[in-house]
Amino acid sequence: HLKTLLRILVMWEAIIDVLEIVKKDSIKPRNNGGALGLIEKMESFDFVFILHLMIQLLSMTDILSQALQRKDQDIVEAMHLISDVKDSLQDMRENGWEPLLKRVITFCEKNEIEVPDMDKEINVRGTPRRRKQKVTNMHYYHVELFLVAIDALLTEMNHRFSETSSELLVCMAAFNPRNSSNFDVKKLVRLAEIYADDFDIGEL
Repeated sequence: HLKTLLRILVMWEAIIDVLEIVKKDSIKPRNNGGALGLIEKMESFDFVFILHLMIQLLSMTDILSQALQRKDQDIVEAMHLISDVKDSLQDMRENGWEPLLKRVITFCEKNEIEVPDMDKEINVRGTPRRRKQKVTNMHYYHVELFLVAIDALLTEMNHRFSETSSELLVCMAAFNPRNSSNFDVKKLVRLAEIYADDFDIGEL
């Protein structure tokens, strides 16, 4: 997915040019309309914003994703990677909004894509119009897209790799005979403490 998004970003002008050719030269109306629809979607601020956001998020998780798929992955190293990704996501949440918005706006201006007025009020998307709930564009892109995407990723990572399960895996790595540097008596004791029902004080 990351490679696909990066190729779209790098080959943006070429992709638009090809779609323009398909739109002009296509005999079948379905192909003509499809190309036009894709151009309209791509040349929208929404598309560009989400493209840049997802590239940044997937770039952070890509190394971890590849590492977790390796059969010979060292557990301790993987836990460190997980911790690093969580820290990076939290840092992006706190400090990454303005740099991202600046990149998106610069890209839009370069490619003559209209940038919405961030102070303009819009109806909250996904709610009935009669309720007339309004937020600014800035709120929509910052809170409902940027923060929601990061929080969803952090929540999923915390669910899959909780502190307890991560600690458990690190402690279990002490049994790995392939890497004696991981052996740590304190880790074995902590592992026994996690399974408190199976060990009395004397056994500990």
